[in-house]
Amino acid sequence: MENGLTLGELDLGGSDAESDRRLAEYFVTTPYVSEALAGRRTLFLGRKGSGKSALCTSLPELAPDGHIVRIVSPDKYAWSALPENERRNLLSAQAHTSTWLHTLTAELASAAFGAERAWSPAVSHALSEVKRKEVANDGATENGRANGSPLSQIRQVGINVAGFGFNLARDAPQLAPMRGVSLEELLTLANLIADEAPITLALDRLDDSWDASPDSQSMLIGLVKAAKTLNDTLSRGPTGTGVRVLVFLRSEIYNSLDFDDKDKLHTREQSVEWTYDLLAEMIGRRLPAGVHLDDLFERGSMGDAPSAFAYVIRRTFLRPREVIQFIDECVRVSDASSHTISKSAVRRAEVRFSKWKLDDLKQEFRRVYPQMIDQLESLRDGPRRFDSWDQMCSSIANSGRADSIPDDATFSPLFDNSIVGVRANDQGKVKYRTEYPDLARPREGAVYIHPSLHKALNLR
Repeated sequence: MENGLTLGELDLGGSDAESDRRLAEYFVTTPYVSEALAGRRTLFLGRKGSGKSALCTSLPELAPDGHIVRIVSPDKYAWSALPENERRNLLSAQAHTSTWLHTLTAELASAAFGAERAWSPAVSHALSEVKRKEVANDGATENGRANGSPLSQIRQVGINVAGFGFNLARDAPQLAPMRGVSLEELLTLANLIADEAPITLALDRLDDSWDASPDSQSMLIGLVKAAKTLNDTLSRGPTGTGVRVLVFLRSEIYNSLDFDDKDKLHTREQSVEWTYDLLAEMIGRRLPAGVHLDDLFERGSMGDAPSAFAYVIRRTFLRPREVIQFIDECVRVSDASSHTISKSAVRRAEVRFSKWKLDDLKQEFRRVYPQMIDQLESLRDGPRRFDSWDQMCSSIANSGRADSIPDDATFSPLFDNSIVGVRANDQGKVKYRTEYPDLARPREGAVYIHPSLHKALNLR
């Protein structure tokens, strides 16, 4: 590197938003930021490691003065309000929708309480009434009831039940957030607040304990519907005020949800996708002052790529986390006193990184596409290229490792998630949906296994 910095002194930061304390220093302001803060898009969908949490975490810093942003985790869910909604003979998703409405409007009220701004007399009075009822209700409870957090009610945790993978045994009394305040009162307050200030509620980490059970699906469907309801009723157009409820969710989980009127959400959806240039900017921002991306790697083409960095990018699914992980592994296998990452170091790092990618894919899709684990293993020791889609499907089905039949429905996730790409009529480049999101699988053409898996699967 031109400034004399060695690889041993290089720090690219954390690969995940939660552990990266310097994220605000080098966050790439993607086009999604303005979409989020303006509320033009409210469902942010992306694969694991695509930067959803980085975007969500950065919103408070990126919002203009006066724009209130509150990050809401699944821990805030009003579990205690769910039994009451279920007793009203609502369907499971409807019960969760009502419970999410209670949760989100309570969070909105809490955000208004904590905001450093002067509210109108109408909002101030409504906030005082909510606070008064909450305090009065606190006084009527047993002194074992400490606060309004749903977590304060938990006395035992089990696994794989009750929505997000947790079986929560709770102590009585089971009371909702903003205790003693009805959902109707919270909605009235929310409408008043929406007329006076821009407030964004952002929900992230919803997939941490996803288990694909009916309960977990109902819970997420309820959230999506509740968010739509609040976005429809509390948005205020171009006035600069209004409420936005943003949901950050893994795309394959969202695609697996089946509910009426899902088509109404298409204009709210935003896929979180990255390009070569954005990823190059993301890494460039993490380099020390005076160091450019071109200085980080040995110069010249490498394999099928015009540069070593391009070689790295082509062996990822175009997600920030894996680009950082790959380069970090390149640094690890290099001589600490070196000033650039050599091409041989990239190839050594590729071996371990490829194993990571295989393991990550199995973990990423084990709930939504459990058949994919066997399909991936069925490719082991095989070719990197098949003459046709049917040939690949038949090879997997006949391998003895996968209990699958060669039909499109069974194998389409391999194409949809860029584990395989296509090259129509052996002309042009191999294309994967990570780079070409609207790519449709052609009726004819060769099929290629993604380069990130070549080493781990020992493909020839």
